[in-house]
Amino acid sequence: MEESNVLQPQSNGRLKWSDEMNSTLLECKRKARQMVKSNALEAMDGNRKKGYMEVMKELWDQHGYEYLAIPRNNLRNQAARLEKSLGNAANNILDKVGYKLSKPIGTKITHLLYI
Repeated sequence: MEESNVLQPQSNGRLKWSDEMNSTLLECKRKARQMVKSNALEAMDGNRKKGYMEVMKELWDQHGYEYLAIPRNNLRNQAARLEKSLGNAANNILDKVGYKLSKPIGTKITHLLYI
């Protein structure tokens, strides 16, 4: 990364998450879950199976964000916030176009039909 693109924490010590970072994080989580579920070699540490958070952190660091030193539990929390807000946004859009969910409120939407 170029020096001008290096993110610095805000004066209050918090990190400002960019859209690119959020997108990368969700992609890392998706890939990590797939790898752990499929018992991929990358998800193994010798005889020990790694958890998805550990694999997600490794993928995140490989994308060039290692310098931020964000712990894996913070990555998990940020991904959960994003998924929750994206789910709420999807539900709001569906409500606006008149689509009623057949599942109880709070159930995650796993797919959408594009018309």
